[in-house]
Amino acid sequence: MPQWNTEDYKPAEQFGFWREVLCEAFIALNSTRDFSGGFKAHVAADLVDTVNVCRLVTDEHIVLRSHQEISRMPRDCYFVNMQIEGDVHVRHLGKQVQIRPSQFYVVDSAEPYELIYRRPGGRVRTFSFRIPKALLAPQLASAHRTMGVAVTQDTAIGALAIDFLKSLALQSGSIPAAAHPTTARMAVDLVALALGPREPQFAPLQQSKRKAMLDSIVTYIDHNCAEAELSIDVVCRRFGLSPRTLHRLFESEGLTFSRLTTSRRLSKCAEAIRARPDTPISTIAFANGFNDLSSFNRQFRRHFDLTPSEYRDKAIVEQSDGGRK
Repeated sequence: MPQWNTEDYKPAEQFGFWREVLCEAFIALNSTRDFSGGFKAHVAADLVDTVNVCRLVTDEHIVLRSHQEISRMPRDCYFVNMQIEGDVHVRHLGKQVQIRPSQFYVVDSAEPYELIYRRPGGRVRTFSFRIPKALLAPQLASAHRTMGVAVTQDTAIGALAIDFLKSLALQSGSIPAAAHPTTARMAVDLVALALGPREPQFAPLQQSKRKAMLDSIVTYIDHNCAEAELSIDVVCRRFGLSPRTLHRLFESEGLTFSRLTTSRRLSKCAEAIRARPDTPISTIAFANGFNDLSSFNRQFRRHFDLTPSEYRDKAIVEQSDGGRK
């Protein structure tokens, strides 16, 4: 568990070290304050799957992510920040909101923001969750609309999300590694539910977007299925999606990535066998993304109810009969 503590340094060096901590623990940020002298801050971080969980206790300060910091470190993520003690005044995407203890908000790392942390006479305590944009963005009807908005305990989903995020921050170092992916997905799902969508008219639009995305992915698989390296990770990187989101897109149409890819590869092999019956079947299989001949033969027979050799022989007979006619 990485930890940073400014009190390990001399008072004159503490704030300079804090500015370094921000970049290492979070992202490129600029920090200022209204006073001089020492600066007390402690940060502890844990990685739960792809979600970075940080616990901070600091003096009052201001955090700024301007276009300069964005160009220096253009990481594509969201920060879900929850106040535990003290307030923060958030300025982001033309909005301003005051966040109180037991409330959270989200900022987009690709857009400028300013966070003014205040707790007169006391320390500021914050839980921060860095979430890859590919995990959360597909679940939001309008990311721009939900950025810089306070999520409170006034709604059932808001209260549930807040309680879960608090528990996650406090227990992140004790969660078994096998449970990390599920725990991270639960956190992302609850944040998305707490943010919206709240307007029914977004549903058809989202459905249309999902269908368009799936069509694009299927087309991409059609054009690239001959590549043995084609995988879920390759497709996710190409379209900026998480594996979970990709699986959900396929499930919505009763498909799976594996079945679709295998089906497309087998169809291309069948076409090649019919078009080039003199070409060795192994050459055709390897040229269309299969790297195990035994597995190819089993899947081909299961798909066409014929072995590749039987399929070729049948195609030769059919072509010969067609030629005589």
